[in-house]
Amino acid sequence: MKHKSLSQMNKEKKINVERNPEDYLKQIDNLPDSEWVRMKEHMDKKFPKMAMPDMKQFKFLVQTFGMSMVQNLKEERKDNEETNNIS
Repeated sequence: MKHKSLSQMNKEKKINVERNPEDYLKQIDNLPDSEWVRMKEHMDKKFPKMAMPDMKQFKFLVQTFGMSMVQNLKEERKDNEETNNIS
Protein backbone atom coordinates (compact mmCIF):
# COMPACT_ATOMS: atom_id res chain seq x y z
CA MET A 1 0.00 0.00 0.00
CA LYS A 2 1.44 3.35 -1.02
CA HIS A 3 1.28 6.04 1.64
CA LYS A 4 0.29 9.60 0.84
CA SER A 5 2.19 12.56 2.18
CA LEU A 6 0.45 15.18 4.31
CA SER A 7 0.67 17.66 1.44
CA GLN A 8 -1.16 15.18 -0.78
CA MET A 9 -3.78 14.76 1.94
CA ASN A 10 -4.24 18.52 2.14
CA LYS A 11 -4.74 18.71 -1.62
CA GLU A 12 -7.35 15.98 -1.34
CA LYS A 13 -9.08 17.95 1.40
CA LYS A 14 -9.69 20.74 -1.09
CA ILE A 15 -10.92 18.28 -3.69
CA ASN A 16 -12.77 15.73 -1.55
CA VAL A 17 -14.72 17.58 1.12
CA GLU A 18 -16.63 14.40 1.95
CA ARG A 19 -13.56 12.57 3.24
CA ASN A 20 -14.03 11.15 6.71
CA PRO A 21 -12.00 13.31 9.12
CA GLU A 22 -10.72 10.25 10.99
CA ASP A 23 -9.06 9.12 7.75
CA TYR A 24 -6.53 11.90 8.26
CA LEU A 25 -5.56 10.52 11.66
CA LYS A 26 -5.26 7.00 10.25
CA GLN A 27 -3.08 8.33 7.45
CA ILE A 28 -0.80 10.13 9.93
CA ASP A 29 -0.54 7.01 12.08
CA ASN A 30 0.38 4.90 9.05
CA LEU A 31 3.09 7.12 7.58
CA PRO A 32 6.31 5.21 6.87
CA ASP A 33 9.46 6.15 8.78
CA SER A 34 10.98 7.66 5.64
CA GLU A 35 8.10 10.15 5.41
CA TRP A 36 8.48 11.10 9.08
CA VAL A 37 12.20 11.71 8.58
CA ARG A 38 11.55 13.77 5.45
CA MET A 39 8.91 15.89 7.17
CA LYS A 40 11.03 16.48 10.27
CA GLU A 41 14.07 17.51 8.22
CA HIS A 42 11.92 19.88 6.18
CA MET A 43 10.29 21.47 9.25
CA ASP A 44 13.58 21.74 11.16
CA LYS A 45 15.15 23.52 8.21
CA LYS A 46 12.18 25.79 7.56
CA PHE A 47 11.52 26.64 11.23
CA PRO A 48 14.81 26.09 13.10
CA LYS A 49 13.66 27.89 16.25
CA MET A 50 10.72 25.50 16.53
CA ALA A 51 12.68 22.30 15.82
CA MET A 52 11.69 19.33 17.92
CA PRO A 53 14.64 17.70 19.70
CA ASP A 54 13.71 14.17 18.66
CA MET A 55 11.39 12.19 16.40
CA LYS A 56 9.08 11.15 19.25
CA GLN A 57 8.23 14.76 20.06
CA PHE A 58 7.88 15.65 16.38
CA LYS A 59 5.41 12.80 15.85
CA PHE A 60 3.43 13.97 18.87
CA LEU A 61 3.30 17.51 17.43
CA VAL A 62 2.07 16.26 14.03
CA GLN A 63 -0.49 13.93 15.61
CA THR A 64 -1.79 16.74 17.82
CA PHE A 65 -2.09 18.99 14.79
CA GLY A 66 -3.95 16.20 12.99
CA MET A 67 -6.43 15.87 15.85
CA SER A 68 -6.98 19.63 15.75
CA MET A 69 -7.55 19.48 11.99
CA VAL A 70 -10.11 16.70 12.44
CA GLN A 71 -11.96 18.67 15.10
CA ASN A 72 -12.02 21.75 12.85
CA LEU A 73 -13.39 19.68 9.94
CA LYS A 74 -16.13 18.25 12.16
CA GLU A 75 -17.11 21.70 13.39
CA GLU A 76 -17.04 23.10 9.87
CA ARG A 77 -19.32 20.33 8.61
CA LYS A 78 -21.68 20.81 11.54
CA ASP A 79 -21.85 24.56 10.84
CA ASN A 80 -22.49 23.87 7.15
CA GLU A 81 -25.27 21.41 7.98
CA GLU A 82 -26.89 23.92 10.34
CA THR A 83 -26.66 26.65 7.71
CA ASN A 84 -28.19 24.36 5.08
CA ASN A 85 -31.01 23.39 7.43
CA ILE A 86 -31.86 27.04 8.06
CA SER A 87 -32.15 27.78 4.33
